[in-house]
Amino acid sequence: MKLLIFGATGPTGLEITRKALSEGHQVNVMVRSPDKLHDDIKGKVNVFHGDLTDESTMLSSMDGVHAVISALGPLVGRHPAGLPVTNGYRLMMDCMRQKGIRRLLALSTPSVADKENDRWSFWTALGPYAVMPFHNSYKDIVAAGELIQKQNDIDWTLYRVGSLQNSDNETGKLKANYAGDAGVFIYRKDIAKFCIDEVVANNWVHKLPILSSS
Repeated sequence: MKLLIFGATGPTGLEITRKALSEGHQVNVMVRSPDKLHDDIKGKVNVFHGDLTDESTMLSSMDGVHAVISALGPLVGRHPAGLPVTNGYRLMMDCMRQKGIRRLLALSTPSVADKENDRWSFWTALGPYAVMPFHNSYKDIVAAGELIQKQNDIDWTLYRVGSLQNSDNETGKLKANYAGDAGVFIYRKDIAKFCIDEVVANNWVHKLPILSSS
């Protein structure tokens, strides 16, 4: 399968890219700063240099692609106004339509509620209050989640994450649940496993699982 990954220079996107390559997928990455790509993936991926407003580069990055995986998220504490991530997803999905691509996995948080499946839990209830002081970040990630959920012609999955952790290996404890059943902590390598498994299995289309390593 040929995948396009956004956010590959960040710690979560890097793990998703590594996992995709290890599973034998062809990988395109669209990045704003190619010099930030890690040495272990340089030369193994097709690099497209552009930002989330660059339609021509985005379209080129989608040639022959079967699915798009995004690890894009807001910059907590220094996120610009104007909903740049939300607007980036709007353009991304428009480009997907032009290229005939339906499958999208996108990073989100429990601040984006699943009203049908989430139950009350202490940590998910407190989550929005923890990030609300970072108003631009909170507003953008919630708006992006709401936008994506409105797309009936895109086979989207919003994979929601809580407290991100690093590890040398997958934990073997990955779970995908809803609020009330999901744990707080998630390791980035487990996120990568979920994304690469899900892009093949398609078990969570039009759903909002919360990922945890417990």
